[in-house]
Amino acid sequence: MVACYKKLWKLLIDKDMTKTGLRMASGVSSSTIAKMTRGDDIKVSILVRLCEVLGCDIGDIIQILPSTERKIADCKRKNCVYKPSKEQNTSRRTAATSATNSNVGRAIA
Repeated sequence: MVACYKKLWKLLIDKDMTKTGLRMASGVSSSTIAKMTRGDDIKVSILVRLCEVLGCDIGDIIQILPSTERKIADCKRKNCVYKPSKEQNTSRRTAATSATNSNVGRAIA
């Protein structure tokens, strides 16, 4: 699953609030805001605190997307961040390395 915080950033624009203003009003650390900017996971209790400050529901600030290739592309187009799991990274690197090694062998032969 992929966390997409685009709704939060839009809500901040609508409320004429900056990330710093949100951080100060909610008492959330700057590292947590940075995690959300990168699309990393954060605690639900922090999401609840943000909702209390903004006067909204959790669904108004976060969208959870399945981690399928189509949804990943949609999220990237919407300025969200997708971080593949360690297992997915390993399989992609292995496939890329195999392709590179086979190309190198062709160039030598």
